[in-house]
Amino acid sequence: MKAKYKCGAEAVPKVQATHNCSSTWRAIVSVWDKVIEGMQWNIGNGRTVRFWSDNWLPSGILLQDVVTQQIDSALASKPVDHFSDGNGNWQLQRVLHLIPESIV
Repeated sequence: MKAKYKCGAEAVPKVQATHNCSSTWRAIVSVWDKVIEGMQWNIGNGRTVRFWSDNWLPSGILLQDVVTQQIDSALASKPVDHFSDGNGNWQLQRVLHLIPESIV
């Protein structure tokens, strides 16, 4: 359905009704805001979730929107797993200066 109604490739698609869409699609569009409110990220192994630019935190913020200084371009595209040790423990020493203490 994402492809048929051209919702994009993002994890959370942008949905909208079209003049010739099915009644099922129209129903999905009508409740989509509620569906989004109930969504949660499943980080899994952390390899596909972008640490800075994906909306993966329970607070709903994007880390790129609250950083205290510009993120180095090599660091900006790193996934969540880059900031953990493989056992689920955070390894944030290199970026703590970029994230406000209230977020950490």
